[in-house]
Amino acid sequence: MRNAVASGSMYPADADELSGTISELLNKAVVNPKDIGNAVAYIAPHADYKYSGLVAAHAYKALSLSKDLFKVDTFVIVGPNHNGIGTRISVSKDSWQTPLGEVEIDNEFADELLAMSVGMLEDEEGHRLEHSIEVQLPFLQSIVKRPKCCFISMLDQTEDASRAVAQDVDAVRKRLNRDIMFIATSDLNHDESADIAMEKDTPLLEKLSAFDTKGFYSELNNRRDSACGFGPMAAAEQYSKQRKARTGKMLKYATSGDVTGDRSSVVGYASMAFA
Repeated sequence: MRNAVASGSMYPADADELSGTISELLNKAVVNPKDIGNAVAYIAPHADYKYSGLVAAHAYKALSLSKDLFKVDTFVIVGPNHNGIGTRISVSKDSWQTPLGEVEIDNEFADELLAMSVGMLEDEEGHRLEHSIEVQLPFLQSIVKRPKCCFISMLDQTEDASRAVAQDVDAVRKRLNRDIMFIATSDLNHDESADIAMEKDTPLLEKLSAFDTKGFYSELNNRRDSACGFGPMAAAEQYSKQRKARTGKMLKYATSGDVTGDRSSVVGYASMAFA
């Protein structure tokens, strides 16, 4: 079992405190159900809950309002590999522990993904010290009873890799006849002013909304945006396009400066739904 590495630092380690924190954040998040329709994928940030928790809560509030939530068989959560440890695309088969309990892996889905993919490998080291997927789980556990999951960590975040992840997940979905919810996690531009962050982040998010993968990577490179999970974001967009989603809806954009009051050096955060 993979033990939590971010509890007590990025979110509360005490189960009751954690449940209270998430409940408060979900209550504060305002989402119009008409904006999300039957969403097939979401994007949420993964920083300390003090800074990005409210933005993340918008994605999970939207997910909680889905009339088809009870139909979801497997939650595929894709995050970046910040640490550079492990394989280029790592799939976990361990169950994961958070203060809210154990999160079960859909091993049949993971096994099929590993069998058919040329780029993914079973690799727990790529996940062991990585926080990006972990911080999604208490939110998910708060709205879904005993979710079954598949976790993918992307060290390789190239356009080709993001496309391959989307295609492989969709192929396994069809092969196993699974109802899948795809969740990607990323923070956006780092350590510049709030104005610069918005100037850099907005065109990227617009390209995702328009299902323009090449344009997204072009904006990312040309603007030197330091989004850390650009590969997972692109994978969510590509997966949604394959599922015939019509639009990417912005649920919430903010920066750490909106919490700290210091707008001189911030990190950008966004939640999106593809429906």
